[in-house]
Amino acid sequence: MLEKEEELVNLATLIGRRITLNFDDILLSENAVQLSDEQKALVLNKYLQPITESIASAYPNYGIGIVSRDLVRRIALAPGFSEDFITEPAYQSLGLKVYNYGEPDVFLQMRSANWGPKPILAATYPIVQNGKLVGHTWANTKIEDIHLLYTKSIQQWILFSLGIWLAVMIVIIFFFRRFNSSIKQLVAQISEEDDGHKALAEFPQLLPVLDTVIGLRNKYLGESEKLKLLINASPFAVVVVDSDGIITAHNQEYANMNRHLHVNGTMLGTSAIHMLQKEGINEEDIVLIRALKGETIVQQTISFAGKIWLATAIRFYHAETNAVLGALGVYGDITERESLRGELEKLDRLNLVGEMAASVAHEIRNPMTTVRGYLQFMSKKSGDRDRYDILISELDRANSIIEDFLSLARSRTVAKELCNLNEIITSLQPLLYADSVKNGILVELELEAGLPDLLLHKKAIKQLVLNLYRNAAEAMSIAAAGRIVIRTTHINEYICLETQDNGCGIPPDRLKKVMEPFYTTKGNGTGLGLAVCLSIAGQHNADLTIDSTVGAGTAVRVTFPLKVS
Repeated sequence: MLEKEEELVNLATLIGRRITLNFDDILLSENAVQLSDEQKALVLNKYLQPITESIASAYPNYGIGIVSRDLVRRIALAPGFSEDFITEPAYQSLGLKVYNYGEPDVFLQMRSANWGPKPILAATYPIVQNGKLVGHTWANTKIEDIHLLYTKSIQQWILFSLGIWLAVMIVIIFFFRRFNSSIKQLVAQISEEDDGHKALAEFPQLLPVLDTVIGLRNKYLGESEKLKLLINASPFAVVVVDSDGIITAHNQEYANMNRHLHVNGTMLGTSAIHMLQKEGINEEDIVLIRALKGETIVQQTISFAGKIWLATAIRFYHAETNAVLGALGVYGDITERESLRGELEKLDRLNLVGEMAASVAHEIRNPMTTVRGYLQFMSKKSGDRDRYDILISELDRANSIIEDFLSLARSRTVAKELCNLNEIITSLQPLLYADSVKNGILVELELEAGLPDLLLHKKAIKQLVLNLYRNAAEAMSIAAAGRIVIRTTHINEYICLETQDNGCGIPPDRLKKVMEPFYTTKGNGTGLGLAVCLSIAGQHNADLTIDSTVGAGTAVRVTFPLKVS
């Protein structure tokens, strides 16, 4: 890819250097200044097309062309030339791109004028005439051609490696045959009666030594095979490395653990430490390194291959010199355990919220109702009603927060009835429009006609819609031309309620936490809005998902199954 990028930049630059005529001078010489942009493009093509044709003939596997910035059109290209490409405007971001002076650009694109709908690698080079950016040249090549070259180079490498392997095997086979021939001659010599007696008479002490060596060898092979079967049967990923971190043995689970690295077959002879470092794991988190440095037993939790692992390493050392000979690494997948731990923490937090709501909500609401009634009574007799209205609104806000607590605490089954989701949203339309006008936001309803009825709790669904609307409206409090779309759709066996805004969006690090109780980035927020929505969705066996792009907006979807229990 790097070689192709360099070739494309050189080719795009070459095209620019071959353009010796000024675009404005060409149009003046042809009296084409007053012509339409389409006719001007054809005039320029008459002069520039021969240049692209000659260069294209020298580079047959490349597509090249020239774009006029003022005309917003391609004015020459090869291969694949057609007048349609010249006369039609080139509605491409590249055609209007502002380049730095003399600086090329390299990019990937899914189609091109030369090759049609095929992925390409392209380079462009700006054309500057009389100090003015007037257009750019391009050179591209198909990605499939690059893949073909890559495949060819891999095949050549494989053939070369195979040739070396065959040569080595031939040499090994030759020496083994010579060795076997020598052994056969020796056995034949010993098996002869007279010569055998002579050999045993000369070296009788060799027989017990030979028997001992054979016995130890057989015992070692048996124990080694048992150990190999034990490691392969282990549910953990196991790897053995030498003092340099080079893999000398591993089981199938370890190979599966590193499958995303496209490792085929055995990994013997590769560096386990280097593989972990390539994944971005810090040196102090690699237990094999710590074990090789002398630590006896090391345990560490690491994130690798999209999972969470409990890594353990044990060092091997020489009993007399205490020198480290290698290390054993064992990796256990604890992703599910950590996920369950996180879910339990969320449940504990929700239980805490429920206990708080159940214990204090009713005790607070009763005196608040009394205070609100007296404030309303006193405001009618007072000349300064605004002050009392402020106090009443603050009490209402406190009551709203308490209502959110109660919504989270309601884990019991709510009474549901067959309702139409569109009718519930339509009943909220005046309230939504009044609030949107006050905040300068445009609210649009896109409700699919003929929506089937669902088993719903009307009050809870109204609260769900209002909470989603409030979140979207607050996200656009500083955005210009704010727009919220509330839509319903019927997809197979599901009905989807969606709110979409063009607000500020949610950063990825915050998106993971927005539905946790008490998590908020608002100065006066409680962090309960989306938690309440999630609770209501759960009461209706619905799924709530959030898609957000910073600077573009957020879409919240609640998907209800048609068969709600």
